Amino acid sequence: MSEARAGTVRRPQPCVPSFCISVGGLCACRRRDETTTRRVHRVHAVLAATPPVLALVLILSRRLRPEGVAAAILVLSVVVAVTAFGARFSDFAGGYVDISPTLLEVVLILFSGTLLNKQLTAVGAYTLVADWIQRFSADRSRSVLLICLGITPFAESVTGFGIGIVVAIPLLLGLGFTRFQAAALGLLGLVLVPWGALAPGTLVASELTGVGFDRLGMDSALLTLPVLLLTGLAALLIGCGRRMALRRLPELLVVAGLLWAGSWRPRRLRAHHWRGRSDRWPVSPRLSR
Repeated sequence: MSEARAGTVRRPQPCVPSFCISVGGLCACRRRDETTTRRVHRVHAVLAATPPVLALVLILSRRLRPEGVAAAILVLSVVVAVTAFGARFSDFAGGYVDISPTLLEVVLILFSGTLLNKQLTAVGAYTLVADWIQRFSADRSRSVLLICLGITPFAESVTGFGIGIVVAIPLLLGLGFTRFQAAALGLLGLVLVPWGALAPGTLVASELTGVGFDRLGMDSALLTLPVLLLTGLAALLIGCGRRMALRRLPELLVVAGLLWAGSWRPRRLRAHHWRGRSDRWPVSPRLSR
C-alpha cells in the first residue's frame, strides 16, 4: 500500500530460462578461452623470436666472438624449447642424429672452400685473375659487374655456404677497392642463393613444404630477376658512384638478363642430379610434421 501510495509499482522480473543462462555462460567461457589462447600465442611468439634477436644484438655489440655468440644462442634455444614449448631432450637427440649428414657435408664444403682459398692465395692465383680482369676491362664498373654477377655467383653455386665471398674479396682488393667496398660487393654477389651448393636448400624446402622440386626451382628463377637488377645497381653505386652506375644501366640489364636466363637450364640439370641423390639429404619426421 505504501508503494502504491508513493506512485511506484514493482514490476515483475522477466523469467529467463536456464537454457539461455547456460548458453550465455558458455559463450563467455569461450571468449575467455580465445583471449587466453591469443595471449599464449603471443608469449610463444616472443619467446621463439628471442634467440635470433639476441644473436643479432650480440653480433652488433661486438662484445663476444662469433663462437661465443653461437654457444650462447644454442643454450638459450634449448632452454626456451624445454621450458616454454615442452620439448624433450630425446627430441633434440633425434634431431641431431637426423641432421648429422647435412652438418658433416656443410663442414666438408666449408673446409674444402677455405683450403682452396689458402692454396690459391699461396700460388698467386688471385693476382693472376685480377690482372686478367684488368686487361680484359680497364673499366671499374665492368669489373664490378663481372665479379658480382659472374665470378661470385658461379663460385657460390658450385661450393655454396658463403665460399663465393672468399673468392670475390681477394679479387676486389687486388683491383684497388677498399675493404668496405670489397666486403659489400662480395656480399652483393650472393644472388643465387636458391642454387647455392648445387641447391640442397631448395631440395630440403621442397620436401618440408610438399612443393615439387621443379616448381619451386622455377618459381625461384622467376623471382630472381628483380634481385639481380637491384643487386647489380647497388654494386655499381657502391663501387663506381651514381654517374657511372647510370651510364652502365644498359649493360646491367644485359648481364642480369643473361644470368637470369641461364639459371633455367642449370636448374633442370640440378633437378635430375638431386633426384638420384635424394637419399643423401634425409629430412627429420619431426621437422616434416
